[in-house]
This record gives sequence, C-alpha cells and structure tokens, in this order.
Amino acid sequence: MKHCTNYVCISCNLTWHSSRFPLSGIDSHGLGRLKPIYCDRMDNGILFASKPIDIISESETTALVDGNLGLGLYIGPHCMQMAIDKAKKHGVGFVACRNSTHYGIAGYYATMATDQGW
Repeated sequence: MKHCTNYVCISCNLTWHSSRFPLSGIDSHGLGRLKPIYCDRMDNGILFASKPIDIISESETTALVDGNLGLGLYIGPHCMQMAIDKAKKHGVGFVACRNSTHYGIAGYYATMATDQGW
C-alpha cells in the first residue's frame, strides 16, 4: 500500500494478497473473482472501474463516504487508510462506505492496520 497511489496499483495489490489466502484455507477470493465479479459486473454497468470517492460527512474520528459504485478493491483500502489516519491522530477512527462493490478479502484490512503499528 505504501507505494500504491492509483486505482490499478491498489486493486492489483489487494487481488494478489487475496489470491494468497488459499494457503491459509480461504480460497473464495482473489483471481477467481476477476471474471464473475468484476468483469461481468462492469459489462453489465453495475460496477465502474474508475469512479471518484465522495466524502459525504466527516468528523475528526468518523467519515461517511460514497464509492459511486466504483471498484471496491480501491474504495476499501482508501476508507481503511482514512480510518487508520484518524486513529493515529485521535485514538479511534471509523469510516463507513455506501455504494461500494466487492472489496476483496476482509482480512487484508486488518493487515493494513497492523502493518502500520495498530
């Protein structure tokens, strides 16, 4: 995550990490979802590869964002990083998201926090 700053890099990073989880007995995520979840939904106009993330409301410790049906593989890490940044500054951070799509394997988000000392 530290070197990824665009939609493609962040999404690929999360997909790669999700694909590694079968080694832990979790094989429902990762590259196997590429066509049925991401490509098919883009073809059907219910998921968009590049949409802005709008902040609907925000306080020092919380935020509500709208993903505009963008790629959850980018929206999820963006929201988690917002929460981590809020927690670093104020001791707690909570970010909720609406209008997002599949965000990959949930365990990835915990590792984002632990990788940053939380």
